[in-house]
Amino acid sequence: MDLKEHSPLNVTAGWESLLEGLGRLRLETVELPEYLPKQRWFAGKSRGIKSIRIADWIPLNVLLNAPSDASQSALALVEVEFDTGPPDLYFLPLAMSFGDAENELQRSAPNAIVAPVLSQRGAGLLYDGAFDDQTCALLFSLIENASRINARQGSLRGIRGKAFLDLMVPAETTLQVRRSSAEQSNTSILFGDRFILKLFRRQEPGLNPDAEIGQYLAEKTNFDRIPPFAGSIEVDGLTGFDGKIASLAMLQGLVANEGDGWKWTLEDLDRYYETCAPLPFPENLSGELRGPLELSDKPPTQVARDHLGLYLEAGATLGRRTAELHLALGAPTDDPAFAPEALTDMDLQAQLTGIRQHASSVLDVLKERLSHLPDEVVKVAASVLSRRRQILDHFGSLNGDFQR
Repeated sequence: MDLKEHSPLNVTAGWESLLEGLGRLRLETVELPEYLPKQRWFAGKSRGIKSIRIADWIPLNVLLNAPSDASQSALALVEVEFDTGPPDLYFLPLAMSFGDAENELQRSAPNAIVAPVLSQRGAGLLYDGAFDDQTCALLFSLIENASRINARQGSLRGIRGKAFLDLMVPAETTLQVRRSSAEQSNTSILFGDRFILKLFRRQEPGLNPDAEIGQYLAEKTNFDRIPPFAGSIEVDGLTGFDGKIASLAMLQGLVANEGDGWKWTLEDLDRYYETCAPLPFPENLSGELRGPLELSDKPPTQVARDHLGLYLEAGATLGRRTAELHLALGAPTDDPAFAPEALTDMDLQAQLTGIRQHASSVLDVLKERLSHLPDEVVKVAASVLSRRRQILDHFGSLNGDFQR
């Protein structure tokens, strides 16, 4: 953001002056339309923004009785209308800084800046609260203390998981706040080497499955192959959620790792195609190929072992863990939300129809954005679009495969 092109927003009267009245109008029509498309978690980059509205907001620190020097934090829910498709609702924690912190933010995280502001403390910045240590600490304390905040339209509450106290460090130890650099649709904040707080940016009515299922598996089953569930932040009755409870964030125990499986898989695929693409397909295997389900019952061939290497064993481990996960989810329970239900033909057809419709909409977007793509990928995109009918017909053939 070029701050010189934007006049400061007057925040002398606090969050009310910023999130109501003229300040709100300026955010909705000028600042947020420029800010949101730059964020990696914003899912509407392929659609044109029609309008933006601050659906609701909460001055976090005041309601938590935080000290006066932590008076610059608020939580906002922002609704985005597009020129096509349904609207999206986003969770945006906000913070303000003045003085030296302003210069550091412009250097280290310029895309986190929403707008310049001005108060009795002088010039400052309005920015994403995920980049403010004090705001992150307040979110953590909301869970730690299992606090409940009554907002104008509803309430906000922190839920402390059973694993929280086991993970918590001694009182005299400070948990250093860090941000994860991984590209993802949510925002992860690390607290020392003990906790990771995941902010669910794109919001939908109802509990987030990540938090709901994570808590159930950790606290109601014997499945222990997931990070410990340490807590969550939920909202109830706020505008935009159709009267349902929704999840803003989830706190988990931090598990040491050397990277994520998705990145490792992509790297292994690169290595595989680099080494195997020039090789002819083994003639003695051509007659043995069957469908994926039939092949899964057979041991891997030596050719597969030679070319897939360690990833073959990793895939087997992933398969076992997935099976263990589904056995845990399918076990008898007195929780109606997790009671096993039979998959009917109608359910299966609805799933396939939904997948096909999603694929169709993705191809529509690709066609609309074709002229905006870099030259090096236009040819590939055009090739994909030329196979539209073939791609969509594939989902119809899946129905027969599942029925067998």
